[in-house]
Amino acid sequence: MWTRYSSRYTTFLGHDIGLWGEDANVFNPMRFLEPRNHLALFFPFGLGSTVCVGQNLVFVEAKIVLAMIISRYSFVVSPLYVHNPMQSLALQPQFGAQIIFTRRS
Repeated sequence: MWTRYSSRYTTFLGHDIGLWGEDANVFNPMRFLEPRNHLALFFPFGLGSTVCVGQNLVFVEAKIVLAMIISRYSFVVSPLYVHNPMQSLALQPQFGAQIIFTRRS
């Protein structure tokens, strides 16, 4: 049920004149320069049956870029790092993870 609802919801949000203005049906990427008050206005890959066809390609490209970075740099945890995990949607460091990157020769 949520999938059917969310796909209709994403379609309506993208063409809502009240949220985007009179040019809601015109391709205008510059509209994202202005902040909007609606929390669900921008989700680049969509939801439900309206998932972007390029989503898998983007994730593969991101993995390749990350692998290239990791292969060219070495990294260690900073001596200033304080281990203090916190529970959010996932377990994550409360103060971030301070990491020192050095380029491999």
